[in-house]
Amino acid sequence: LADMPNEKTKALQQAAANAQANQRSADAYSTLGYAYLQNGQLDNALQALQVAVSSGQASPDTAFFLANALEKKANDGNTKPDDKAKLLDDAKKLAQGAIRSKGLFVYRAGAEEFYKTKLGGTLPLPP
Repeated sequence: LADMPNEKTKALQQAAANAQANQRSADAYSTLGYAYLQNGQLDNALQALQVAVSSGQASPDTAFFLANALEKKANDGNTKPDDKAKLLDDAKKLAQGAIRSKGLFVYRAGAEEFYKTKLGGTLPLPP
């Protein structure tokens, strides 16, 4: 739903309810973070995605969502140069880790494109 223009608000409401009901679920917080990101609520997205990653059970998709949010924060026009460099470095590391992952990764193609266009990375990644 979060990818559908007319359903973003509904997706956010459902994701928030799911995260509230499943407070120990990294996937629930990942979904919430993605819904916030799709609704333009960057700070809320970062907070939810960092909760998802901190659990130690984050999927490659979650790492990609967080990389995307960090890149947006770095380039929001309000970030100090030193902070921007760190945010972009963190985003690049997360994207690289996600791209290198084996197994299911729904947004792999999007992550690879993001890595090349938004982070200036090149593929394939070295081992």
